[in-house]
Amino acid sequence: MFAELNERIRQEHIIRPSDEAITFFKSVGTAYFDLAVARGIYAKALSIGFGKTVDFA
Repeated sequence: MFAELNERIRQEHIIRPSDEAITFFKSVGTAYFDLAVARGIYAKALSIGFGKTVDFA
């Protein structure tokens, strides 16, 4: 399954075919733009309750 980043953000739920599926993000090489995109994705994930907390200790 392939999608552009803007298509993934607009969806209500992020769907992967299985838990083993990998999400790959191709950076454009501009750190400040990558940070802005990452913040947007993180905010969207929080707003829909997506993800889990991991304890690295």
